[in-house]
Amino acid sequence: MKSMNFLYDKRKIVMRLSFVLWLVIQVFLVIKYWNLPQYSDAKLYMDSAMECYMGGQWYPNIHQLNSQQYLFNPGFINFLILELKVFGTFMYHGIIGIGLNLILLASVRKIIKELVNDEASDYATILYCLMYSNMISSIPVMSDLFFTCLLFGSLALLRPKYIWLVLSSMIMCYANYTRPLLVIFVASILFYMYFKNFGWKRIMVYCISYFVFSTGLSLIISSNTAAKDASGSTLGVNLIMGANDHMNGTVNDEVFKKGDIGYIEKNANVYQKDSIWKSHAIQWIAQHPIKYVSYVPIKMARLWWGDNYMDLPLNNVATSKTSLYSKLELCKRAFRIVGFSLFYYITFFLMIIGLWKLRKKIWGYWGVFVLPIILACGMHCVLYGGMRYHYSYVPIMILYATIGLMSFKDKKLLFLTKKKF
Repeated sequence: MKSMNFLYDKRKIVMRLSFVLWLVIQVFLVIKYWNLPQYSDAKLYMDSAMECYMGGQWYPNIHQLNSQQYLFNPGFINFLILELKVFGTFMYHGIIGIGLNLILLASVRKIIKELVNDEASDYATILYCLMYSNMISSIPVMSDLFFTCLLFGSLALLRPKYIWLVLSSMIMCYANYTRPLLVIFVASILFYMYFKNFGWKRIMVYCISYFVFSTGLSLIISSNTAAKDASGSTLGVNLIMGANDHMNGTVNDEVFKKGDIGYIEKNANVYQKDSIWKSHAIQWIAQHPIKYVSYVPIKMARLWWGDNYMDLPLNNVATSKTSLYSKLELCKRAFRIVGFSLFYYITFFLMIIGLWKLRKKIWGYWGVFVLPIILACGMHCVLYGGMRYHYSYVPIMILYATIGLMSFKDKKLLFLTKKKF
């Protein structure tokens, strides 16, 4: 008993120290990057939000509809507009980011505590706080943290009481407005409710609530912006970047240059461009099926190979032009990826162990939670890979990693059916 108490205290101490370190690093990074310019997608988000804010509008306005390449993550840009309406500046976004990160961590802890136990939630906290991407995610003005906070906040509220079902569906609706990825998670949500005996009435309440909120949101968007509904228009651009003569498995703008299949000469709005790109990409795939399929391993490697991507918008670096770098520079980049990804690799390894230990249970309840990772891999096989796109699945990795970690001292996984503390 004394040994168990010692292990309990030791675990809690490590968890709390990890949390404090994580919080201190975030505060340091907020100070370091206070009001400094950002680049890449972060700059596009900020510019789009500022344009609408200055015009007293919400995203997108009619000019953006006709001039931008696509509408992307509208829920996040409108959140940035709200931020500007409150503060008049993006200066405080890092502080807001820390708040979102705290909510996300609390949601992950809540979910894993309910699925496994308190011990698992402590290990999950340690893994979460030691991963580089989770330390710096609060700083860049990117949609990743905001979307993932909404997503897992919604899942943490998924309980049998009707009020929680309605609230969960409402938050999930806005999460999908930020990034249209509900299709990746919906099967897991429904299977979870089925296995937990929510009953068909509660499942229907959740689905109907989501439909009502989604319909209402689309009506609000079509009435107050230039968009026709709450959806974006990024499928075409994402598809054609992963299906062209210049494809490299990740983001590549070569296809949009004059003379290539992604170049659109005539004036077209974002919806027309989306349709054209989808059509051209499908034609290219039909003509080059072997080349298209051959890039699947590269896309998967691009998606999962590291954890050092969150700081890219904070540096004005053309990261896609790696062929121009010297061998020494490429070696430095490789060491940087490995160094910043150490705890991500540990989590990934523990996740594999956890999945292996669960192999006899994976076709039932304990396989429900891995579905989003499988579907995400399938989606990126079709589109393209990029390290930042695995961020929203890291909490699932952490769930299975904690099971893998705890299996070292409980090989029969008895902790999955009996809480120890």
